[in-house]
Amino acid sequence: MNASLMTVVKVPAIEWRTPDALPTEPPPKPYPTASLPATMRDAVRAIAHHVAAPEVLAAQCIVANAAYLAQTRVNAPHLNNPDGMPCSLFQLALADSGDRKSECYRLAFKTVEEVERTARDGYAAEAAEFRSMQDGLSGKALKEFNAKETPPANPRTLYADTTFEKIVMDFVNGMAAAAWVTDEGGRILGGHSMKADTVAATLGGLVKLFDSGRAERDRVGEFSSGIAYDRRFSLHMLAQEVTVREALNNPLLQGQGFLPRFL
Repeated sequence: MNASLMTVVKVPAIEWRTPDALPTEPPPKPYPTASLPATMRDAVRAIAHHVAAPEVLAAQCIVANAAYLAQTRVNAPHLNNPDGMPCSLFQLALADSGDRKSECYRLAFKTVEEVERTARDGYAAEAAEFRSMQDGLSGKALKEFNAKETPPANPRTLYADTTFEKIVMDFVNGMAAAAWVTDEGGRILGGHSMKADTVAATLGGLVKLFDSGRAERDRVGEFSSGIAYDRRFSLHMLAQEVTVREALNNPLLQGQGFLPRFL
């Protein structure tokens, strides 16, 4: 090519701007421990300090304990019901192994569990005595005895490794209030009550208990069938995220209103 025909084009220099930072999630807000009543606030901070745990884990346990104690004594306000609604809570806290969730739970519920253990020891002795009184009776004599004597009532109100069916049965049989509490949340979300053939009924029953305090069990030919009203029930779970990940991603748990009721 003839050099005289060549055109020289001057390309402007490219200026590279500083790239935008990648979006990140804002840091989580601290748990509002300062908003708790003084006694609860002091307990939260003492437990968190004593076991070297995140304050939020200690707080969840203390709030769960308070709900368990309060639910038999007061109602929570309700916009559409002047009588209020059950003063109960559903709570879930996710924590890694080593975050001391078990120690937070143990200290928060220490006194409650000691009182319940003493009551259940007394019940065991009374139940054994009642059964000994039935020994040797049969037929008409046994029926007359059962009609005249009332068996001792089981004082149990705390459940850990159980099923929703068992809790409902105990409500129908007279239990007034209970709490399903565990530091191994996989026992509940991955247990028998949440299997494919029972999960829909379990979730519906739990939501009904939360909203209205109603427990219902219909089984043909069973003594423990019936409907219980005005029951109080709280649910408190501490779990490792990996053990409940599948359950938390289940559209049924999200869409049926179960998870949205959790604190």
